[in-house]
Amino acid sequence: MHSRNCFSPGSRLSLPAVTVLTTVALVLLIGPSEALADKCKTVHGRFIDQVLVLSPPCTSPVNTCVSGKAKGGLKGDFFATVTSITPSIDTLLTAVVFETADTVLHTKDGDLQTKEATAYNADPNGHGDLGNVTTIMGGTGKWLGATGRLRIWGNLTVTESDVNYEGTVCLP
Repeated sequence: MHSRNCFSPGSRLSLPAVTVLTTVALVLLIGPSEALADKCKTVHGRFIDQVLVLSPPCTSPVNTCVSGKAKGGLKGDFFATVTSITPSIDTLLTAVVFETADTVLHTKDGDLQTKEATAYNADPNGHGDLGNVTTIMGGTGKWLGATGRLRIWGNLTVTESDVNYEGTVCLP
C-alpha cells in the first residue's frame, strides 16, 4: 500500500487549522491545565476579624465554627464549620492537631465553597500557628464549577488573627 503525504511542498494551512494544531500541540506538550491557565487566577490576601461562633448558628460536629472577612483577591465574609479535630501520635509533645473544615465565602458574585485541611498549634499558651491547604469545591453564581487550591498560614487564637492566603482559583 502506498502512503501519501497530506502536505505537498508549498501547501498552506488555513488559520483555523493552524489554531487547532497549535492548541493540540500545547495541550500535548504542557498539559491541559497549563494550556487552559488563562481561566485560572492567582489570588492572595488576608483573613481578618476572625471570631469563634457558638451554637447556634454553629452546627459543627465538634462545636467549633469561625467567621471572618477575606481581603485581597478574594473578598467577602466567610463562615467555617470545623468537621474534625484529630490529634496525632505526637500531639502531647507538640500540641499540634489536625483539623478539617467546610468553609463558605460569601462574595458579591456568589458563594465560594471550600474544604480545608489544617495543621494547628493548639497550645493554649501559644500563638495558634497554622498551616492549611484549602481545596476549592465550586459554589454558586460566578463560582459555579470553580476549582483550585489555596495555601493558608499564620496565627489564630481567641486574641490573635493574622492569617494570609495565596493560591489559584480556576473558573470553568
